[in-house]
Amino acid sequence: MMNDASLPVVETRVGPAEEPSTKEVRGRAPEPERLASLDAFRGFIMFWIIGGEELMAGLQALGHNRVIDAIVYELNHTPWQGCASTIASGRASC
Repeated sequence: MMNDASLPVVETRVGPAEEPSTKEVRGRAPEPERLASLDAFRGFIMFWIIGGEELMAGLQALGHNRVIDAIVYELNHTPWQGCASTIASGRASC
């Protein structure tokens, strides 16, 4: 058992109350500047996600151009075959 003599004594002092601040907060704090290059990059990516592929396919239909043909080639993907062909051959990886 512990006796009361072995416990540390903690003193607390209560001072006068601090006066409330007289400053008024006007408006909100200024927002940090946005990085314009990051916004431009996000917009560029959203363009391709939403419909860039269809736009390039439409331009390719108007007439063939090496640049547009290369972009359309890069945007096309092989169709998904699923796991059936790998399971039949004995491999379980998809």
